[in-house]
Amino acid sequence: MSTEGRMLDEIRQTPGGIAQRELLACYPDVTRRTAQCWIAALIAAREAGADGKAHARRYLGLVPAAGRGADTISAFTRPLFAAATSAA
Repeated sequence: MSTEGRMLDEIRQTPGGIAQRELLACYPDVTRRTAQCWIAALIAAREAGADGKAHARRYLGLVPAAGRGADTISAFTRPLFAAATSAA
């Protein structure tokens, strides 16, 4: 698996999301700029999402909505958000 794929797995497996600095600590051989490009590509592909601004920004894995096709996103993997959307 590529480093970018492992980074996506890390984003998906971290409850509450993960900050860029935390990702960089997991992958010391990846430059900040490379990580930013990979994260931007994951967001554009709707495989990850972002919550917050600047230093408080956290990246979250997205899950496809069941039965609606892979291009429809139901919720972040973050439990608080998932609970709020399932209650609605």
